[in-house]
Amino acid sequence: MSTADRSGSKRPWFRRRRILAVALLAAAPWLCLLAGNLWLASPWGKSWLARKISAKTGLTAHLESATATPWTGICLKGLVLDQPESHRSRIQEPLLKVESIRAWPRWESWLRRQWELQSLEIDSPRAVLPVRWLSHLVPIQQSEPPTLAAAASPQAPAIAIRPASSQPPVGPLPVIPESSELPPIPPLTVSLPPPPPGAAIAGESPTVWVTVRNGSFALMAEGIPEPLMELDGLDTAVPVAGGPADSSMRVSRLRSAGAGLATQVCVPLRWQSPILFLGPADSQFAGLDWKFGGKVGLVPGLPVEFESEIPLQTDRKWTFPTQGECSVREYRSTARFGGFLSHPFSWKGATQVEASGISLSLPGQPACHFDRGGATLLMANGIVSCPELRLIGDNLSLLGNATVIPDGRAAGVLRIVAEPSFAMSLTTHFQRSGKRIAFGQLGTPDRLASDILIAGNGEGTLIQLGQGGDTLNAQDAVQMIRNSSRR
Repeated sequence: MSTADRSGSKRPWFRRRRILAVALLAAAPWLCLLAGNLWLASPWGKSWLARKISAKTGLTAHLESATATPWTGICLKGLVLDQPESHRSRIQEPLLKVESIRAWPRWESWLRRQWELQSLEIDSPRAVLPVRWLSHLVPIQQSEPPTLAAAASPQAPAIAIRPASSQPPVGPLPVIPESSELPPIPPLTVSLPPPPPGAAIAGESPTVWVTVRNGSFALMAEGIPEPLMELDGLDTAVPVAGGPADSSMRVSRLRSAGAGLATQVCVPLRWQSPILFLGPADSQFAGLDWKFGGKVGLVPGLPVEFESEIPLQTDRKWTFPTQGECSVREYRSTARFGGFLSHPFSWKGATQVEASGISLSLPGQPACHFDRGGATLLMANGIVSCPELRLIGDNLSLLGNATVIPDGRAAGVLRIVAEPSFAMSLTTHFQRSGKRIAFGQLGTPDRLASDILIAGNGEGTLIQLGQGGDTLNAQDAVQMIRNSSRR
């Protein structure tokens, strides 16, 4: 047999070997992709990924499934972050629950270990944030639990209770200025870097989007079943990088303590790198005309500025969930917030409310009428304080202040100044609930006063009904209000 015949007889074997090697090389990425997804679908893979998320967030994480392919991106389904362990017995819902998160990477950048995304889609996120958890944003030393107290100043928010007596002394009332106007709020400014040259050129780089569908958020206080603030039906596509773009953010419903505040709110969005502008937007808030605007700098520290205004409104009325009513002849308010989101001690905020011709009625109680009223709420250096709350009327006046410090401790005082007949009516109301409120004499015989002291921390809030009166917790106070509305 010739040499040519012998080599030809071996050619099919070599050919099959080369074809098999090429096929294995071509199939290797797909086999690795299949093996990786099978491992992610296994209990071991999901547990490993959940541990990675827990390590990043400091919270216990759970995951239903995870996949990663070049054509569908990276998808996490059924992601759940549990509440911090100290809150789980009081708040049943998890801190965060997301139906699915899908990220579309720029794969070429990932090969260079630069984790760039084309877009991010978040479907049906639900966040339930405890108020006390906000205090963990500001790391400070643990301090002793406070005693029941009144807020004297932001630096000393607690004053120990004085001994009870049958006729407690009542100090002089704060001086009430003749003018009904509150002092103006100083403007807040947060410097944002200017857009880089050429950023306004359309098409310079593709816009990166974060899409949120059917989002919701709730702010909860322990022991109170209704959220302090709740937002439902959040739908938006937010541009966060790349070329300029316009979009909008829509919220179906905004509620507070079960009462509706706003529906179908639409806020325009405008992206001009590196700043995301929100608004200006006009909507209805608790039946009032509402204006809103702000901006967020997507740079280190995340500087933000927000401003909200309810211009002068006349002849407005609201109905409470407890079947009470409140009406005002004139009302207006402003609110501002600014700072770096990643540095809580930089946050500054101020809210001012003014009203006149106020009428308040609750089931089974005599109506309260106030000539004027107002309040100022300030935030600075991690401390939230209300230096002045006042409702001034002929038969009844309310004067108060309060402070909340970063570790969650809070203290406040509300002074009730009333005619003897109204004080007797209020005393009878509390007696029906098995509680005693204490009033004391002022310098004039036609006025009685009672200082309602409030103090609490993450473990609960206590309320003392006047100096020498009974003490109850916040849950009992909420239940008393509900019982009154049923009578």
